[in-house]
Amino acid sequence: MDTVCSRPAYAKVNLHLAVGFPYPDGYHPIQSLFALVDLSDDIEVSWKRSKTFSVEVTGLEAYCKKDDDTLTKAARLWHEAGGCPLQISIRCRKQIPIQAGLGGGSSDAASLLLLLQEIAGDSALEQEVLEQVALKVGSDVPFFLSGAKAAVVTGRGEHVVAVEPKDLTVLLVMPTDFAISTSSAYRLLDESRQGGEAGKSLGMQEMLHVYKKSSA
Repeated sequence: MDTVCSRPAYAKVNLHLAVGFPYPDGYHPIQSLFALVDLSDDIEVSWKRSKTFSVEVTGLEAYCKKDDDTLTKAARLWHEAGGCPLQISIRCRKQIPIQAGLGGGSSDAASLLLLLQEIAGDSALEQEVLEQVALKVGSDVPFFLSGAKAAVVTGRGEHVVAVEPKDLTVLLVMPTDFAISTSSAYRLLDESRQGGEAGKSLGMQEMLHVYKKSSA
């Protein structure tokens, strides 16, 4: 009989986001302040030991093509990095709106990686390797993997420094019929400033000062 385990995958909001010009590899440097919110997906994994690795994902059929999702990508990269062979069936109960900047796919992937580490036990990946896998899956995944409730995120997303979380009290998330992927949003941003300069943004210390002051 398969063993079943589950974990919530919480959404995040950007309390601040500055996007730099792209690196040669196409990725963008960011300076952001992420904060978790109560809205979440639920990731459930049924698994058993095996001589070979296999993964099946359900619950995302309405959102993406088969095998073209962060859960499948995360599972395969985890195994390729040295994760033990398993037969896993992943069910995602989707509540976070897609292509809304809330990090749903990245949070799903991070929750799955943490579940796989728990399942692997003594065979779990080293933390440094796990963090490398997370970044390969997506730029927001390291934040969700870190366990921070709020953090300053820089670089491509790999540098995560936790800050004291704040009570957001009430945050109303209102999905609309309009959706845009991160890659499309960044492409449009690049097109809008071709030949120009990136707009002025808060510096790191100024951003943290505003954040801390607003909690008073």
